[in-house]
Amino acid sequence: MLCLSFFIVACGQQSGAEKAEIPQLNDTNIHEFSISLSKDYFNIVDQLITAYINAGNTKPLFLAYENLIYIGVDLKNSLLDENIELEKEALTSLKQDKTAIKAVLKATK
Repeated sequence: MLCLSFFIVACGQQSGAEKAEIPQLNDTNIHEFSISLSKDYFNIVDQLITAYINAGNTKPLFLAYENLIYIGVDLKNSLLDENIELEKEALTSLKQDKTAIKAVLKATK
């Protein structure tokens, strides 16, 4: 708990960080603020769409990580039940996932 407290305190201290100014909205600047906020929104949406399109090769990574849960359960069950076939299936699945991950790594080089 003490380590967590130190971590939180340390993360909260940013040397040289500028404090953001909070705009005071009124009748004279609300229109400009609305335009700026709208542009920010569309910029963020464009960035998200671009990131989503470019992240197509991450799907195999997420699937492999999710599959690790099932592989681990299958390996545990194969040991408990002394089921050699289940062990072989789990290890085969693990090898296939490793091959998929290696392909993603090669594609990103």
